[in-house]
Amino acid sequence: MAASVKPVYTLGGSSLATLGVYVSSATGLFSLPKLKTPQTVDWPDKNGVVVDLATPRYQPREIVLNCYSKGATGTAALSGLTSVINILKGSGLKTLTVSLGATTYSYSVYAKDGVDLTRKYWGDGKVVIEFTVKLEEPHPVNFVPSDTPAEETT
Repeated sequence: MAASVKPVYTLGGSSLATLGVYVSSATGLFSLPKLKTPQTVDWPDKNGVVVDLATPRYQPREIVLNCYSKGATGTAALSGLTSVINILKGSGLKTLTVSLGATTYSYSVYAKDGVDLTRKYWGDGKVVIEFTVKLEEPHPVNFVPSDTPAEETT
């Protein structure tokens, strides 16, 4: 039986775990983005349509990270959330990396829909804050693991 590999998330060069932020689930990382509407030709004397899929183009990739941070106090628990917000509110695209053992996937993202605090609870001397980070990769690329030579995509 193979050992399971726990993903390591980095945002803007900072490890989320080092910031006290843990990802409980993520969507969109390994999904194929939606296809842009391809050029079609509808010939009046033919059935159906002709669809040009010679060079498919894709819409931006949507990535959602469901996260939590915890601490002994509300302020300590909020520090992780605050750190993520501070990274995302800077100018330019941020690099999100997901390392799975020897393979790393990289995405250039921004916080299109921001960060939403979804839940806060405390007990047993701990405060846990759950939040959702909604990211968009405006120029989605095919997956290029870090252990494989990169090819430029247009």
